[in-house]
Amino acid sequence: CNSDGEDYVGFILGSILVKLPKSFKSSVYSEFSLFLQVPKGAAATATSKVDIEPEWYCAKMMRIYGSNGLLHMGGTSFFSLSTFAQIREIAKEQLKQDREKEQRKMEKEQRD
Repeated sequence: CNSDGEDYVGFILGSILVKLPKSFKSSVYSEFSLFLQVPKGAAATATSKVDIEPEWYCAKMMRIYGSNGLLHMGGTSFFSLSTFAQIREIAKEQLKQDREKEQRKMEKEQRD
């Protein structure tokens, strides 16, 4: 990999992505990501009609070490990842709900 002018080596092992610099000349950026797929038939925890369970989750840890080898900055992130089909379904359902809400509003205004 070549990212931001630095050479990195990365590999994927199962559901784990690791990215490390090839050399330790100056500050060093490292990244570790763990991807977890939601098992088929898992219990849904969606809270409304427009909520669709994501298919994947990702936990990502990023660290920047100074040239002295000490931790300079770090961050940890958590993501849920959905397919485009899921996102399209969410958007269609939201649009439908918005139209119904607008229709009810217009009907109420006509009655008043």
